[in-house]
Amino acid sequence: MKVSRICDQIIKYGFYLLFFLVPLTLTPWNYELFEFNKMLLTYVLTLFILTAWLIKMIIQKRIILKRTFLDLPLVLFLISQVIATLLSIDRHTSFWGYYSRQNGGLISTLTYLILFWAFVTHMDKKKTKKSIFYLLASATLVSLYGIAEHFGIDAQYWKQDVQTRVFATLGQPNWLAAWLVALLPLSWTLI
Repeated sequence: MKVSRICDQIIKYGFYLLFFLVPLTLTPWNYELFEFNKMLLTYVLTLFILTAWLIKMIIQKRIILKRTFLDLPLVLFLISQVIATLLSIDRHTSFWGYYSRQNGGLISTLTYLILFWAFVTHMDKKKTKKSIFYLLASATLVSLYGIAEHFGIDAQYWKQDVQTRVFATLGQPNWLAAWLVALLPLSWTLI
């Protein structure tokens, strides 16, 4: 059972890292500064979570999966995406997603579904609240960077007028605004 507890810890901290690090991730070392790096980190953390989950199932010699009312629609959606990928004119893009971002293809859809089922299976109310805390902590850091960006902290590095249209670590002002607005109700749950 000790290995099973270690797997639970890997899954729990994998989600905490996912919620905290992905919004903050950007690098200047490749063509796509924002989304590609976020997707690579998401894929790596998903592999850790999935591997720990599979090891836990092997050790316990049973399938560990919490059922939800969304299972059937999600499986049907996944089947539709597999069929669309197989019938696609450009299977490579359909599988991997948009070429510079590695998002929007079958692999990212499968990643999100794995994360969904891993989360509902392993994360209880207490862990979910802590996940929300890490997500909001990350949002706070992103927002502080956005405020600093408005005041010109990195204006010399961008061709765009980042002081007028702030994008922080998300790469696009509309994405930043949509993400922060979507997080507002989560912040209210902690009050």
